Amino acid sequence: MQEYTMKYKWTIRLSFLTPFLLIIVVFLSGGGHGFYEPAVAFFPLGMLACLWFNKLSLINVILAVLQFPLYGFLIDRFTFKRISYLLLIVHVLLVFTILKFRTEVWN
Repeated sequence: MQEYTMKYKWTIRLSFLTPFLLIIVVFLSGGGHGFYEPAVAFFPLGMLACLWFNKLSLINVILAVLQFPLYGFLIDRFTFKRISYLLLIVHVLLVFTILKFRTEVWN
């Protein structure tokens, strides 16, 4: 068991972090009457579909729940430093892309 947890330590850590971030994001979004910037900042993969459909759906939730465990898995499988920088760059580019091209419907 110890070997397994050491092999996938970032996957496990980020999997435990995900529900806490989701709770914060749902609270700040106010059930659709708040603001979505924290959701975009933390979960750009989940919010990416809003660019095309202008609404939140089940696919958004699934992508948001899987995003950080996927990041952890990639960090565990590849060189920490290189993949971390790449994930950070992709994450930030997605955030800025979504914030730039979002519509007034879900501002």
